[in-house]
Amino acid sequence: MMQTIGIDIQILDGRTLELLDSHNNSSNYAFFRPDLQQEMRYLAEQVDSTGQPCRLVEFASVSHIDSEKAIVYFEDGSQDAADLIIAADGVHSKAMDLVLGVACPAKPSNTTATRIVVPVAKLKENPFARIMASVPGRSTFSVRPGGGAYLLGYWCHGFEYFNIVLYRYGAEDVSGIAMDQMRSETTREDVKVALNQFHPDLGTVCEHLLDVLPLWRLHTRDPVTRYTRGRLVVIGDAAHAMLSHLGQGANSAILDAAALGTLFANMTVVSAEEISWRLRLYDQIRSPRVSATQIWSEVPVFEQKWQKIDEIRKILPETELPQDVEHLLKWCHEYDIVQDCRERLQQIGGPGDICALGIKE
Repeated sequence: MMQTIGIDIQILDGRTLELLDSHNNSSNYAFFRPDLQQEMRYLAEQVDSTGQPCRLVEFASVSHIDSEKAIVYFEDGSQDAADLIIAADGVHSKAMDLVLGVACPAKPSNTTATRIVVPVAKLKENPFARIMASVPGRSTFSVRPGGGAYLLGYWCHGFEYFNIVLYRYGAEDVSGIAMDQMRSETTREDVKVALNQFHPDLGTVCEHLLDVLPLWRLHTRDPVTRYTRGRLVVIGDAAHAMLSHLGQGANSAILDAAALGTLFANMTVVSAEEISWRLRLYDQIRSPRVSATQIWSEVPVFEQKWQKIDEIRKILPETELPQDVEHLLKWCHEYDIVQDCRERLQQIGGPGDICALGIKE
């Protein structure tokens, strides 16, 4: 079973270890990505209300999709038809090209991340642990003076592991990874040099790192007003890849899935027309909020200066927007997507009433 951990947040000056800010957020949880993947696979393989589990086909490359007929064509010459196609194939997906009618690949950013998972048992006698892992459940941002980099640490997998991420962005970004690459490699020595600009005790974590470490250049997508065409919907990073400064990438994908599950529950009529109008309603619900989240995610939570508020107000003109970090975190974590979708469904009677909520054909 997947293990989640409720966490609070502290933000430290990475050099002096002075406490800059803190947030006790009971709605904030962390989980270990392999745990989530294992749980999702387990649930997919369970027998559902139709009496059939999902059929998982791995490593099958798609050649193209017919969004109107809902047919997926594979490179081996086979094909599959369905009532609804959900493209959730990650940041390198080309499904949005089909939705928007133009090529729109994800864009490389100036932010790189080096991510390491360390068993907590290895850290117990380390000075690093007294700073970053002293309180079970606490998530700590250690910010380099002057900005441009920060070290994030949080607990996962029942407090057995500590997830550490070194983010570098802007002028101090790592130059060794090409802009068109997503994954490269760095070294323990490189990380150690980067941490020389932090408090000396933080650098002691390098004693527990591998000699060669993965280095990721984060990619983003521009906000758009739709993720659907015909009977195709694109979700997660494939639709709205964003920087991870607010930790909302995976969260947004989960909200996408919850929205679809709610909008397509208890359907009495399964037809192309019915599916298409529910997908248009999905666009209306998800696009404004996801677009705002993408914009807010462009800068770390501790650097929010609220200069983006006017841009976001154009997207969400009738929504009360957060004006500080505490309320931004609540805005992200306490939103009830299921209730929102249920209310929207109640406001609209069916395909014949799509103009009632301004849903475009």
